[in-house]
Amino acid sequence: MLPDNLRSAFEELDKLKDPKWAYTLISKDNSRVLEVRFDPSENEGLRYNLLSVDSREPTDDERHQFQDRKTKANKKSFSFNVKNMPNMAKIVHYSSLTKVAENDDVICYQFDPVLDIPIIRNVMRKMRGELSFCKKHKMISDIRIENITAFTPIPSFNISQFFAEAYFQRDASGQLQLHKTESLVKGKKFFVSSLHQATTTLYSDYVRVIAG
Repeated sequence: MLPDNLRSAFEELDKLKDPKWAYTLISKDNSRVLEVRFDPSENEGLRYNLLSVDSREPTDDERHQFQDRKTKANKKSFSFNVKNMPNMAKIVHYSSLTKVAENDDVICYQFDPVLDIPIIRNVMRKMRGELSFCKKHKMISDIRIENITAFTPIPSFNISQFFAEAYFQRDASGQLQLHKTESLVKGKKFFVSSLHQATTTLYSDYVRVIAG
């Protein structure tokens, strides 16, 4: 059974799966920086608006390519990106939670992750999860998943290093919000080419646009 502090914290995380807030995200990967505005009150194809590419206004072609990628990404069942795990509370196998450290500020736990993503479902035993509970703000401040050994999610890809982490914070009103995500994938694709994908995304300027 979950202790009361974690039960309440997971209930807060669970509410984030249904987006009610518009926000700005700035995403930096291996090659460029994108600034995007997300608004869940818009129609499906208009929820993401590309604001800038490498600090300049995007071209019409870049806007079109961005929307095309978003449409294709929404149809995929797998991605290493943390923001494609909409229900963060559900990736934690509750019965596996084990307290591993505690100080005046935080309690740290390890857990077995649960990701219902077909392409890596069979390699979950090679993953480890960690989370931190902030005592002062009574919230889960970050959740991290990383591999404990190399794995092959599909025959043509060998992954030597993988991690995905989400950081949370409270806004001025006390509302829990996603603050930052980081992900890293390193290995080989087709057993020859080097694979290195690193992404950091910052979330800010939250505005409630859907009641409830």
